[in-house]
Amino acid sequence: MGNWKRISLITELLVLLLLVIIFVTSTGWLTRILIMITVIIIIIHFFVTKKQRSYDKNQSISETLNFIHHYQHDLMNELQLIFGYIKLKKFDKLIFIVEKLKHSIQHERNITKLNVPYLEFFLLKMKTKSKSYQFKVEESLNSPEKFTDKLKDHAFLLIDLLNLFEKYAENTYDTDNELTIDFFEEKQKLHIAFEFVGKIKLPQFKKDLELIVTKFIDVKVKQEMNEKWISIELQFD
Repeated sequence: MGNWKRISLITELLVLLLLVIIFVTSTGWLTRILIMITVIIIIIHFFVTKKQRSYDKNQSISETLNFIHHYQHDLMNELQLIFGYIKLKKFDKLIFIVEKLKHSIQHERNITKLNVPYLEFFLLKMKTKSKSYQFKVEESLNSPEKFTDKLKDHAFLLIDLLNLFEKYAENTYDTDNELTIDFFEEKQKLHIAFEFVGKIKLPQFKKDLELIVTKFIDVKVKQEMNEKWISIELQFD
């Protein structure tokens, strides 16, 4: 996709350059040739843009289908456990599995209350596919729609921040990493708290975190961390 974007940008610049040349050039055969070249470049630009949009659309569909497949796979695993415990009459373990499934569904409901489709999809995808930690989302906003614009404006930075945990959390068999995100309101202001418990490559995480924090606008950032625990709270003005 990067190559298509570069080709599109170069094409646009060439169009602008040729139009400027046409503007300052006197009439005659040279002008007609330049106009023909401009038309050809515009046609090429049209097909390049169309190809790029088609690529983006196919990629989006592919990501959605992958998410559905992962979700179905996880759900089938839970259902098989439930039916297995019912068959074996191990009702004590059955209660644990049902409670776990109930909490998982509640976290998904919390995500879908944010009113920001792209962010919601990313959080649901991360909850399903993350191999670095258990992922939980809490939401206690009285009126989530009140903060929709702020969440939309900062959605990509929030995703960048989440990707840091995915990138630097150490995925080992003897570690139960857990990341909890809490969307809440305090004094009529939006707060988003990230709490990570587990093993993480802290020096690299802190270095990349500073780059992301500087991009937040009108947001106060509180952070505390050590090698086993990280707490980051964003307060939106």
